[in-house]
Amino acid sequence: MRIAPLSWLAARALALADLLAPRGCVACGEPVTLALCDLCAVSLLDAPDPLPGILVAHEHGGALARAVYRAKYDGDPTRAARLGALLLPLTAGIARPVGCVLPVPLHPRRLRQRGYNQSMELARPVALALGCPLLAEGLVRVRDTPTQTTLARGEREANVAGVFRVAGLRAIEGAHV
Repeated sequence: MRIAPLSWLAARALALADLLAPRGCVACGEPVTLALCDLCAVSLLDAPDPLPGILVAHEHGGALARAVYRAKYDGDPTRAARLGALLLPLTAGIARPVGCVLPVPLHPRRLRQRGYNQSMELARPVALALGCPLLAEGLVRVRDTPTQTTLARGEREANVAGVFRVAGLRAIEGAHV
């Protein structure tokens, strides 16, 4: 499934909404035009060296952790989309063409509770920047899991082990995902 860019009318409506009610920093709520205010932006930490082939924008913590939490639980999908813009500088470092972007799916129960999938919203600007499809149904969550918010790193890994499977393997077979 390819996600189309915003229509002209939708883009104008968002611009008008920003003029009437400026967006707040996704971490602290201060009025800003970008995702983060200056104070929160300077608090972002470079990520430690990830595994080979893995790109990481920033270390999770501080203002970024608050922003991620708000993107998931404040009921506003635009927060996650604006956070996705923080991933765009990483797209310049990708050496080969990307076949698709796969957002991590929520369990249907959690999707009903939140009304949106924050991972999907984070992935939209990345897929648009890369000019590749966003495969909303490329991964399937095979079981519900407890929230990760109170778990340590090892517990988080165990919590999601075996939870996802690829749907429609042909869509991504051999692709850089």
